[in-house]
Amino acid sequence: MTPEQESLLSRISDKFQAIDQNPLTHLEGLVWANPITYWDYILPDALLSLQVQRTTQPDEMVFIMYHQINELLFKMILWEIDQVSAKEDIDAPFFTEKLRRISRYFDMLATSFDIMGDGMEHAQYMKFRNTLTPASGFQSAQYRFIEFASTELINLIDFRFRATIDRNTPYEHAYEHLYWQAAGKDHTTGKKNTLIRLF
Repeated sequence: MTPEQESLLSRISDKFQAIDQNPLTHLEGLVWANPITYWDYILPDALLSLQVQRTTQPDEMVFIMYHQINELLFKMILWEIDQVSAKEDIDAPFFTEKLRRISRYFDMLATSFDIMGDGMEHAQYMKFRNTLTPASGFQSAQYRFIEFASTELINLIDFRFRATIDRNTPYEHAYEHLYWQAAGKDHTTGKKNTLIRLF
């Protein structure tokens, strides 16, 4: 056995002993394990089965996939933000690299909007869009998480109510005055529209 092999086996042994597992059991398991394939790891069959049209308009499929891609990019952004917030001894190189990644994901989002503007027939869009009411991309929870993670809460408060909210304001009160909450409610009655209520 080469020194490299001995070193690798020692590291494997240390890893499993640290979690009270028998290293030999795990090594034997590798003898019977199937080799991993791209489709087992990425699960494209599952991913490609998630597009379910609600209408007969072909371009609705483009619309669905575009928004699903956006949600995957939002998840990538939140993945980087979570790493920054969880790191205790953060330094400039680490933060810079995470910010660079986040910026690349936002670049993809910004440049992909042409798919919505130019990638669908307007007449088809107008037909299938009405069948989706009151659903809206506005209801992306991940996008709201990105907003909360990216700025002070006061910056998300509708400008008409900022003077009444400070760091001592209960979150429930601040939540009701977020800019997107304020846009979806009748301020004379306090009644929320269906889009906001469902969200």
